[in-house]
Amino acid sequence: MPQKIETYKRVNHDVSDNISFINKDKYIRSEQIERNLINKEGGNSQKKVINDDERRKIINSSVYPFSTIVKLVMRFSGKKKFYGTGTIISNYHLLTAAHNIYNHDLGGWATEIGIYPARAGRILPFGYTKMTQTYIQESYIKNHSEDYDFGLIKFLRPYANITGTSSIISYKNPIDNFNIRIIGYPLDKKLGAFMFYSKDITKYRKNLLYTADTYRGQSGSGIFQPTGSYLLLAGIHLGYNKKHKLNRGISLNYNIINFIDLIINKKLET
Repeated sequence: MPQKIETYKRVNHDVSDNISFINKDKYIRSEQIERNLINKEGGNSQKKVINDDERRKIINSSVYPFSTIVKLVMRFSGKKKFYGTGTIISNYHLLTAAHNIYNHDLGGWATEIGIYPARAGRILPFGYTKMTQTYIQESYIKNHSEDYDFGLIKFLRPYANITGTSSIISYKNPIDNFNIRIIGYPLDKKLGAFMFYSKDITKYRKNLLYTADTYRGQSGSGIFQPTGSYLLLAGIHLGYNKKHKLNRGISLNYNIINFIDLIINKKLET
């Protein structure tokens, strides 16, 4: 019998015209922002099921918020395909790990990225689209640091009105000892054709650490925090930390929020 998966409500905002940023330093606040804000996995390692495998398959991926999760298929300098995960945050943009966009070991920029929202095996409930533009910080290219391992992918087809968008929650202080959910497409489960989620409590050691099970293909997955009836995007999964023997990610700190603001206000577009 399938295990029961929690259900969550949408944050109440106009998904076609706004990104929802939620700041919880002292209170919850939604800001409306205009619409037009977009492998081989890098880092220490990209796969780790820790102890027992506690991942759960998402039975109906077309239900919000799982509808905002996308499978990514990337090509870099060659013909070989690589895989990752992202989260739709606006009508034309998704958030993911920078190494899904620019990979130092694979010759640099991805030349092609296919985007499959809520894929479930051969079923594509919302079809698919392709990237039109990608954005990362130059510091990631120069330093290859996980502090800058985040990016945006702009895609061709508008999706927010049919998939919804994940709302972002940002904290002034590190999100230590927080309850989280990680949702993505692990390659060891049906070759990454189905969506799975896992949960844990975070630890903070410069960036996020957790035992929530992940695998290749989940790089760039959203790290979500349950808040009442809502599931809010609080970070990005990056891979495995060999030093601490835990999986790792980055929280959506002010640097990332400011980066997104620059893109959506078109200050970085040429």
